[in-house]
Amino acid sequence: MQPLFIDWAVTNRCNLHCAHCRGLASGEPSTEQALDLVGQIADLGPGWLLVEGGEPLLRPDLFQILEVAKDLGLKIELVTSGQGKIYPQELSRLEVGVSVSLEAVGEEYERLRKGGSFGRLLTNLQALRTAGLLRDLIFTLHAGSAGQVEKVLQLALEFECGVTLLGYKPKSKHDPLLMNREDYRRVLELFGRTSKQMGIEVSADEPFFHLLGNSSHQGPIVPQEKGCIYGRYLFIDADGKVRPCTFSTLELGTAQNLKKVWEDWLESELLQKILERRHRKGRCGSCRFSEMCGGCRSRATILCGDLLGEDPLCPV
Repeated sequence: MQPLFIDWAVTNRCNLHCAHCRGLASGEPSTEQALDLVGQIADLGPGWLLVEGGEPLLRPDLFQILEVAKDLGLKIELVTSGQGKIYPQELSRLEVGVSVSLEAVGEEYERLRKGGSFGRLLTNLQALRTAGLLRDLIFTLHAGSAGQVEKVLQLALEFECGVTLLGYKPKSKHDPLLMNREDYRRVLELFGRTSKQMGIEVSADEPFFHLLGNSSHQGPIVPQEKGCIYGRYLFIDADGKVRPCTFSTLELGTAQNLKKVWEDWLESELLQKILERRHRKGRCGSCRFSEMCGGCRSRATILCGDLLGEDPLCPV
């Protein structure tokens, strides 16, 4: 079994202070370590390599890393805030697809992303669009999303790109950006209804999205998937720690021997329990939609303290 993809935070450098940020790792790999890791990633044969940060474009040797990744046959997708220099010519040469993250537009964007300029974002979106690089806007749901859904979708329409919908992964039970389940359902339904009306292609990293009449949209990051993909891909943090999900607190090992980390994980009893959804607890364990959804495992861990527990944001 190969990883669906690899999500790699190549740097802990960032030019913003975002309200929803879960914090950045304390270190990052040297050029030599990063190039070695690219080779290890290619050996695992993932569907693609997702490059993020921090802000990946702040890393001085990024294009050297991406060039090696391309030469090794990796399909590369890059996530940026769109708040710095974006190098469209280099990204185009390396055939890198680019997605830009945001949670709101206008003044609300700048409130949530301290240090960000919405005007600068628009300028960079246009440059990416002109270069044919812009794939998606990445829209993370949060407590203020209801008033931003149509505005963000309109922005995607304007720049002729899709939208990746990220379900909110709180930092704690008391995270001020966390919605209750009723509000969460309403905003998911609003997003699904409005995106269909506007004809916008959506990829949803939120298991519940497909339970609310949105089955015509793509699955969570991986189009053929409809439920939580925890454990079927790897996240590599900037300090080299490897996790089974971008938002997981569980450490599987370090990137010094990525193949061993992946093989050990595939053989682990915990992964088998995650994949066999009969092991889920609470409402996720008894739900008739368990096989197509199963709830978000990282969110269940954060809010319930149990990786196999129920997801409290379940709208069903």
